[in-house]
Amino acid sequence: MNARAAPAGARVRGLAYGLAGGLSLSIGGVLIRFIESANSWQVIGYRSAFLGLAIALLCVVKYRGGVFRAYKAIGWPGLAAAVILAAGYPTYVLALLNTTIANALFLLSTAPLIAAVLGWVVLREHVHRSTWVAIMGTVLGVLVMVFEGMRGGGLFGNIMALGAALFFAAYTIAIRWSRGVDMLPALSLAGFFAGGMGVIGAGGDMAVSQHDLALCLVMGGFQAALGFMFFTLSARYILAAEVNLLAMGEVVLGPIWVWLVIGELPSELTLVGGAIVLVSVFSFAVSSVRASRGRAS
Repeated sequence: MNARAAPAGARVRGLAYGLAGGLSLSIGGVLIRFIESANSWQVIGYRSAFLGLAIALLCVVKYRGGVFRAYKAIGWPGLAAAVILAAGYPTYVLALLNTTIANALFLLSTAPLIAAVLGWVVLREHVHRSTWVAIMGTVLGVLVMVFEGMRGGGLFGNIMALGAALFFAAYTIAIRWSRGVDMLPALSLAGFFAGGMGVIGAGGDMAVSQHDLALCLVMGGFQAALGFMFFTLSARYILAAEVNLLAMGEVVLGPIWVWLVIGELPSELTLVGGAIVLVSVFSFAVSSVRASRGRAS
């Protein structure tokens, strides 16, 4: 089913979920700054495991005795989605560690473009002209944000950043493949898979302070769980490219929360570029809501 042919109310719900997902994930940058001593792989391991546990508990509450049937119902698309999203966690961290933040953010902003292409090839989803305009505006805004830092950067890190964008785009394609099925169980599996990757990456050493463990619980069990849950729900109602476009709110809002909470003042270009991205994303959301209501009237 083409998302633009979906009932107006369902489409508006999908847009709201996507915006909420970007807002939820954007808080992660602030939280991770309070980590005391845990290394990246330990954070990945605990954060991901807590995410998987939180969503699994939600599934138990939601389905009760039918929880195993709910996991079985996701089929191979759900399993593929879980593996793809799990692979996206370490590639994102490796990108940040092996190239400039600017390069990583710019390459991550290509996710809506990748999703648009994959959506057309795999799902035959037609991306509306207004969505393309918003995607181009988003890429331009991120480019302005990171212009000063777009110098050098390791090839490996750049490849990892592009890989992270590809994995997140592919995740939305996988869950939209069976959008009539609840894919929250796939999200919990992704958390457990990524948690295992974190343990392997840390060499089995998962000893962290109680402070860092509590932060990982907040990040995984609440902040990230809410963010990815909203994106997973969003993909049931709107196109894959649109989900990834709304996810760009994380890129813009993240530095703003760090500025407000920690006092790290963003550059003028960051503010200008962020404004371009926000205008592009929210203009798209508003125009989509108006179009949906117009069709419903």
